[in-house]
Amino acid sequence: MPEDTSPKTHLMVSMPGISRDGTQLSQKTYLDGEWCRWYQKLPRKIRGYREQLRNVEGIVRALDSFSDDGFSYVHSASGDAIQRYSIQNSTGLNSGLVDRTPAGYAPNPLYNWQFSQMFSVADTTTNIFASGTPNAEEISTELETPVYYGDILATAPLVAIPNQASGAPTVSSGGVVASGPFLFLYGHDGVVKWSMPGNPLDFEGVGSGDARPVADKIVRGMPLRGQTGPAVVLWSLSAVIVGNYVGGATVFDFTTITTSGSVLSSNGFVEHAGIYYWATSSGFAIFNGVVRDLPNEENKQWFLDNLNFAQRQKVFSFKIPRWNEIWWCFPKGSATECNHAVIFNYKDGFWYDTPLPNGGRSAGTYEMIFNYPIMAGIVANEDTSGGYSMWQHEFGFDEVSGAVASSKAIRSFYRTHEFNVVAAPAGQTGIDRSLSYGLLEPDFDQVGDIMFTAISRANARANEIVMSTVTIPEVPPASGNQLAKFRKAGRLTSFIIESNARGGNFITGSPVLHVQAGDGRRED
Repeated sequence: MPEDTSPKTHLMVSMPGISRDGTQLSQKTYLDGEWCRWYQKLPRKIRGYREQLRNVEGIVRALDSFSDDGFSYVHSASGDAIQRYSIQNSTGLNSGLVDRTPAGYAPNPLYNWQFSQMFSVADTTTNIFASGTPNAEEISTELETPVYYGDILATAPLVAIPNQASGAPTVSSGGVVASGPFLFLYGHDGVVKWSMPGNPLDFEGVGSGDARPVADKIVRGMPLRGQTGPAVVLWSLSAVIVGNYVGGATVFDFTTITTSGSVLSSNGFVEHAGIYYWATSSGFAIFNGVVRDLPNEENKQWFLDNLNFAQRQKVFSFKIPRWNEIWWCFPKGSATECNHAVIFNYKDGFWYDTPLPNGGRSAGTYEMIFNYPIMAGIVANEDTSGGYSMWQHEFGFDEVSGAVASSKAIRSFYRTHEFNVVAAPAGQTGIDRSLSYGLLEPDFDQVGDIMFTAISRANARANEIVMSTVTIPEVPPASGNQLAKFRKAGRLTSFIIESNARGGNFITGSPVLHVQAGDGRRED
C-alpha cells in the first residue's frame, strides 16, 4: 500500500510549559522561552514593567506592602537601610522614599530580612516588624540581632523592641511572624518565643512564653488557621512544625509534622489559598495539612544543577494570582544575585522559566489591593549616586525606565517541541521520513510584528539549522497575503515565535502548519 504523502495540517502547539529535564527529542512540551507564560495552556508574552524609584539604598532583601485608605505602603530592607514609600492605588504614583533605618544600625551587605505586620492593642496602631540577620550567605548562622518595629504608616525610624525588664533590645537569629494577637520570634536551637496577646512588644508578661519544639534552627514562620485560635507553621533546617493555641499555662502546643524536610532559602516561601509552597535543597514542597513534594519533572533537576548553591539564601519567591503563578527567583550559573526564575502554574500544574530583566531582581512581593507585583532591581543607577530601582511589574508591555522615563521593547519568545513522524510513542511505529512544510496560518492576537523561525536537525545528534525566518506583520499587507510562506523540509523541526517590538505583545491561539511527508534523509 503506497504511503500517504498528501498535504495535511496540524496545530503548531506543544504541551504547556517548558521542559528542561531530559533530552530535547523526548519532549512534547515547549523547549525554550523567555518572558513568556502559559495561560489556557497556550503561550503569551508576560506583561511589562516600569520603574517606580531609582534611588533605593542597597540591594533589597525583603519587601512588605500594606494598603490603607487608598495607598499601599511599601517597606524595603537592604544591608544598608530600611526605607518606605507609598503608592496611590488608583494611579500608581508614588510619594518618594523616606528613611526608616533604626538609629545606630551598622550597614552590613550580608543582612537578610523578614517583615511582619500586626495590630497592637497596647497603642492601637498597626505596626511593622523587621528582623534582619547577616545570613545572606549562611542560613544556619546563630548570631542574634535586634528586632525592630514602628507604626506601619509613619515615617519615623524604626526602633528595637525593648526587653520589658532590662530595656535591652529583644533579639532573634531566625525571624519574626505575627499570628494575631501574638507576635512570634524564632531562631537557633529551635527556640520559639511569643508575646503577650495584643501586645507584641512584651515577651515577659502574662500569656507570653517560649518553647523549643526542635533542636535545629527555625528559619521561617507563617500564620496558619488554627482549630481553637491563632496558629503558626514553622520551618527549621530539617523539620516542619505547627504551633496551635491551647490556652492555659501552656498557651501554645507544638506538633512536628515531619523531620525529613529541608529549606533552600528563608525567603523562598509563598502561601496561597491556605497552601504553603517552598523551595527545598532537593526540589519543591507544599504543606496543606500534610507535607509532600511538589511534583516537577519539567525543570527540577535543571534548577538544582544550575543554582549557584553558595548563594542559596538569596532565592526569593512571590505569587501572581491573576496568572495562577508562583515564581522562585534564583542565581543561575555563576551569578551572585537572582537572574532567573522558575515558575509554577498552580492551577494547571505545569512549570516554565525565564531570565529576569535588567540583570536580575533581589526581592519581590504581591499585595492584593494594589494588584501588581513589586520587585527590586540589582543594578546601581549612576544618576542617583548608586541608588537601586524598584519596579512595578505586569504593567503595559514595555520596559519604562531611565532618568528620563522612556519605553523600551521587551524581547519575548517561545520555542515548540520538535515536530516529526520518526519518534513515535512507545508501542507505536514511526515513519522514517522528514516533513515538508509549505506555510503557516497565523493565529495570534498581536501588537507589532512578530518573527516566525523554523529550526531543524536531521537526527538527535545533528547540528541545528535555521531553515527560515519570516515576519508576521501585525496588519497583513494590502496584497492580501495573510499566510506565512516558508517552503522547507526537516526531519526534526521546531518553531520559534518572537516579539521584540516596542509596545509588542502576542497571545497564541491555534496557528496551523501545512505539512506533508518528505524524504528519509537521516544525517546532515
